[in-house]
Amino acid sequence: MKRARDGVPTPTRSQKLSEWLPYWLEEFIRPQRKKTTYAKYETHVRRYLIPHVGTKRLESLSVPDVRRLVGAVSREASAATAKESHRVLRTALTAACREELISRNVATLVPAPRVEVREMKTWTLDETITFLEAARPDPLYTAFVLAITLGLRGSVMNQVDTLIKGDTDELADGSPDRVGF
Repeated sequence: MKRARDGVPTPTRSQKLSEWLPYWLEEFIRPQRKKTTYAKYETHVRRYLIPHVGTKRLESLSVPDVRRLVGAVSREASAATAKESHRVLRTALTAACREELISRNVATLVPAPRVEVREMKTWTLDETITFLEAARPDPLYTAFVLAITLGLRGSVMNQVDTLIKGDTDELADGSPDRVGF
């Protein structure tokens, strides 16, 4: 009541996150960000945020809820995925604050998980030549050369492998292999 007397907007009944997050993606992210950014955010919303906190109302989302979300996503996927999901949630809640749907962003009160930086082991020139010589008869030889030349990593190679074999045009999780290209 004091907030209302002081002229501070006070939400009466807020949307559920399962309602706000898709709206936020369509109205705030799709028009302002690259297609790849939208696709990444949409994946985090669909796979992690809505399943874990979608039933919560914007105003009732709490610090422990966000902590549980981060912990669950870390266990399900990885600390890096949990960190990105945390960032997506924080960004969505910041937009909700700007729209005066909530008075504070609880995601900012929960630290994102630490991600261990792994040292990347690169091949020497001799190792690269040995690999390419051994892979010469492989039908994926061209993809290997492309990956080595451009510095592509394993996940890209998995997609290239799937596309070249023509098995499917979807990834293992059922999502399209391309993002609007």
